Amino acid sequence: MALVTVQRSPSVSSSPPSSEYGSSVYSLEEEEQKNRSLSEYYFAVKGFGVLLPKNECQLGRGRRSGSAPPDIQIHLQAMLHLLCQGDTLHMAVRLESQHMGRVRYLAVVGRVGRQDAEEDILLGVDFTGERPSTGLVVPVLADTRISLNGDGGFSVCTAGRKHIFKPISVQAMW
Repeated sequence: MALVTVQRSPSVSSSPPSSEYGSSVYSLEEEEQKNRSLSEYYFAVKGFGVLLPKNECQLGRGRRSGSAPPDIQIHLQAMLHLLCQGDTLHMAVRLESQHMGRVRYLAVVGRVGRQDAEEDILLGVDFTGERPSTGLVVPVLADTRISLNGDGGFSVCTAGRKHIFKPISVQAMW
């Protein structure tokens, strides 16, 4: 188990303004606050990461507590880079893969959409090496059904399609 901090990339427009001599007009305290707002904190356990609410995170700068699996922090960071600025990676769980050398995750991604309603998708992310790619996008709609399989996996049915997933660690999800 570990608390993992990952950094969102600052956009070009969020860089601090500078004076004509190139020095920043932001104070050190404001700069630290900006960096904290670009950070997201995850609870990580054996191939699983879940977003912690910002108001519940009182972590030191850039510290890692406990011992997370070595690749979970790198993979969470890479998944964040796939997302748009307004998207939130709520949870990611590592899945069993049929291919050697490929790591797969199922991520729950959300954003505030029209009329301030939360809109969520399930995102399948594949890693070959350190580079992520999106392999599956499933919208979570009103008719979406999720059911547990007897082998520790689960299936998601939506829009007439059925997707079957099997996490590497069922205990981590529950």
